[in-house]
Amino acid sequence: MAVHTDLKPVALIWMLPAILLSFMPAAGSAALCTTRDFSAAEQRVTEAYVAYYGRPADAAGLAYWADRLGADGGDLASIIDAFGVSAEFDDRFGRLDHTQLVTNLYQQLFGRDPDPAGLAFYTGELVAGRMGLQTIALNILDGTQGDDVPVRDHRLQVANYVVSCLEQGHVVYPPIDTAVAIMADVDAESSSVERAIAAVDALAPPTSARLQPEDLVYQGAFRLPDSFDWGARGMSYTPAGDSGSGSLLVTAFQGLVNATGEPCWEGMTGCEARFGEVAIPAPERGASASTWETLPVASLLFGPTAFDGGLVGRADDEHYVFVAGIEQIAVPGLSDRMLYGSLNQWYPEGVFGDASFPTLWRSDENGANAEGLFHVGPSADPIYNGRKMGEYLFAVPQWYADAALGGRRLITGRARGTPLQADPAANPAAGGSQGPTLFAFPAEASAPAGAELDALPLLYYRARYPDCAGPDIGLGGQVVSCDFPGYSMSDDWTGAGFVGDGSRHAILILGLKASTNCYYCDPTEPDPECPVSPAPEECRRWCNESRGYHGGPYRRQVLFYDIDELAAVAAGSREPWSVLPYATWEPNELLLQPVDGNVCAGAGGVAFDTDGQRLFLVERGLGGYDNINAAVVHVWRIP
Repeated sequence: MAVHTDLKPVALIWMLPAILLSFMPAAGSAALCTTRDFSAAEQRVTEAYVAYYGRPADAAGLAYWADRLGADGGDLASIIDAFGVSAEFDDRFGRLDHTQLVTNLYQQLFGRDPDPAGLAFYTGELVAGRMGLQTIALNILDGTQGDDVPVRDHRLQVANYVVSCLEQGHVVYPPIDTAVAIMADVDAESSSVERAIAAVDALAPPTSARLQPEDLVYQGAFRLPDSFDWGARGMSYTPAGDSGSGSLLVTAFQGLVNATGEPCWEGMTGCEARFGEVAIPAPERGASASTWETLPVASLLFGPTAFDGGLVGRADDEHYVFVAGIEQIAVPGLSDRMLYGSLNQWYPEGVFGDASFPTLWRSDENGANAEGLFHVGPSADPIYNGRKMGEYLFAVPQWYADAALGGRRLITGRARGTPLQADPAANPAAGGSQGPTLFAFPAEASAPAGAELDALPLLYYRARYPDCAGPDIGLGGQVVSCDFPGYSMSDDWTGAGFVGDGSRHAILILGLKASTNCYYCDPTEPDPECPVSPAPEECRRWCNESRGYHGGPYRRQVLFYDIDELAAVAAGSREPWSVLPYATWEPNELLLQPVDGNVCAGAGGVAFDTDGQRLFLVERGLGGYDNINAAVVHVWRIP
C-alpha cells in the first residue's frame, strides 16, 4: 500500500479520468440531468465532500468552498480545517473513536475496510495530532490505486451528477442519510453508476402542471360589510368557520385604530390592528351584480377586534404602517390553530433608515394573547431587510412545505424597490426588492418577542438603483435594466396565495401594476423637485397621487409563479431573481375596469379554499378609491 503522509500539490492531484467531468448514459437509458464541466477548484472540493462526508456536495456548499479555494490560490490545505468543522460531522461521526473514524473514510471512498498497515499509520497520526481527519481523508483519496481507482472515479462521477441536477433545478437535495446511501451503493461496476443515476433521478419531486388563468371559472362576487371599508388588505380562508361551512378572516381598517375605532395618528397611544370574520354568501354575477351596491353583503360573524395586542403601535409611535396580512394555521405542538398577522411599514426609510425591522406577530384564533413582533430571517443580514416583508401572508400545503421548503408552511412578501442608502451599488440584493418577494418561514409552537424566524428566500429582485426605477428612469423609451421586466416604484402587490387542485398549481400575486416611473414630475403641475425639464408628457398624474413617485396608467394584475421553479431556488440551484411569472392575468370580471387604460382603485387580499377549489380576490376602491373605498370579494373556481 502507498501511504501518503502529506497533502500533494494541487496541480498533481487534479489528473482524474475524463469520465469524472462528463457522464454519458448507457445506450438505451436517459438521464434526467446533464453533467456539466467542473473547474479544478470545484472538482477538488467535490473530492473533499466525498472523502470526508461520504456524500455529494450541495450546490451552495460547492460554490462557497470553491470560491474559498480559488481565493487561497488553490491550496486546499488552507481551508481544509474549516471545511471539516460542522454540525453534520458532530452529528454523524462525533461518537466514533479514532479507529472507527479512519475505517469510515475507507468505506466512504472505496466501500471497504482499510488494510492493517494503512489503518495503523493513519490512526497513529490522528492520535498524535500530526494529521487531522480532513487531511487524512484527502491523503487516502490521493493515494488511490489498483482496484480502488474505479470505485473512487465512479463515486466522484455520481457526485458531479448530483450537483448538476441540483443546479439545473431537477432535484432537491435529499436527507443526508439518503445521499450517503446512494454513494455507498456505487462500486467498481459501471452498472452501479447507472443505479445511482436512477436513484438521483428518482429524487425529482413530481412536477406540477402549471395552473393557467383559463383554468379559473368565475362564480360571482359579494360585498364585505362597511367595517372593512379602507381595509381588506389581508384575507385568509378558514374551513372550520361558520359552523363548518367555511368563512373568511379579513383585516379591517388598513391602519391602526384606537379603542373607539378611530384612526391613529402620530404620537397616539392605545392603537391596535384589527380583523374580523365573515360568512361567505352565494356570489352573484350578471345584471343583478353590475354594481357594487347591488351585490349580496357578507354577514359579520366576529369582530372587528384587535389581534396584535397593541404590539404594532408600541413598536412605531409614528404609526406609518398598514395592517396588511393575515393567516390562520395549525401549529405543530399546539391543539388550537394560531393567527398570524403582518404589517407593511409604508415609509421604512424615514422611520428606520437602512436598518431592518420586524413585520410579524401572532395570536390565538380570537386575536387574544398576541406575541411578537418577529423578524423574518436574521436581522443583521440585509437580504432579509423588513422592506421585503409583510404586505401579504399565506400558507402553503404541508406536502409542498415538506418537499421544497424544509417544512416551512408560511410565506410573506412585499415589493418595495428602495436600495440601502449607504451604498446602493455595493449589494443590490440588500434592502428592498424591485419586484414582489416570497420568503418562507415555519409556524412554531413558541417564539420569544423579537425572535428571528428561520426564513428561506424563494423570490426577490435586486434593487438595481438607479439603472432600474431610479427617478424618471425609462421615460421617452430609455433602456432600463431590471430583473423584473417593467418594474415601477409605484407597483403595489397586495395579496398572494398558493392555488391548485392537486395536479395544477401556482403561487398567485395580486396587485396594482404601474406603467411609468415618474418622480415628482407632472407637465400640468410644475414642481421644482422634478429632475427633468420640461416635465415629460407621460408623467401626468392619472390618479389623486401625492408628491414623489407616481406611475400611471395603472392596471390590476395577477402574476402566476411556477412552484417548481421556486422550489429550485429553495434548493439553492437558482437565484431568487431568476424566477419570473409565467403568466399575467387581468381579470375582466372586476367591477372597476380601466378607463383610457387606467384604473386608480387598488386590490387587496387573496385566499384559497382547498376543499372547495375556490379562489377569493379582493377588489378595493368601490364607491371611490379616495372616498368610501369599499371592498368586494370576487370568487373563481377550479373545475
